[in-house]
Amino acid sequence: MTGQMIQTKATPITLGRPSSQAKNRRWMQALILRQAFRRAYVRFAESYPDYQVVFLNEHFLTHQVGPLLACYLDKGVLPVAFELVTAWVEQFVPPSETDYQHCMTKLLPAATDFLNWLEAELGS
Repeated sequence: MTGQMIQTKATPITLGRPSSQAKNRRWMQALILRQAFRRAYVRFAESYPDYQVVFLNEHFLTHQVGPLLACYLDKGVLPVAFELVTAWVEQFVPPSETDYQHCMTKLLPAATDFLNWLEAELGS
């Protein structure tokens, strides 16, 4: 009987980080997201080398995109391209309507591609 219990009972896998199953699951989701993000970013950098420096750079990714992507961990929903571009524009561009519209028009296709690649990498 004990052997049957071992075969049918699910044994939690401990990864050495969090102690609860919920924390383990979130940790794994975050790891999967980071790996998918890296692969999508490589495609982005190859397709938009100029934007790698000025748009999706390390500072922006750390301070603006990270919190937007945290929503994926909580709700399973990626941000939309408009959110990425708006966050970038509000961080770096003077509040002139012309500059705002110009940046939105120019960066929206790149942000859309990046999020499409990220979604593909996540298998969504």
